[in-house]
Amino acid sequence: MKSFAAPPWFSISAQTQTFLLAAAQTWEDTQISEQYIQQALAQPNIALDVLVSAYRYYFYKNQRLNSCFREVVPFKLKRVMLGKNFPPLE
Repeated sequence: MKSFAAPPWFSISAQTQTFLLAAAQTWEDTQISEQYIQQALAQPNIALDVLVSAYRYYFYKNQRLNSCFREVVPFKLKRVMLGKNFPPLE
């Protein structure tokens, strides 16, 4: 696998970085690249950078973008931005 030097502002774990890089390298095979995106989203304590990467992936693939927003992003964004002990939003 090709190495990747992440910019200093890109704050993600090494494992998550590996999944995102693998998704980029398998871009042409949507089924495989999406599995890597899903693995990156499933990592504990994901950063906002991962959510942005997933959004960009689905946007440019023009695929399941609505599903990504309705299911994944609100849950993960709440965890990232508000923490686990924040009261439910109404």
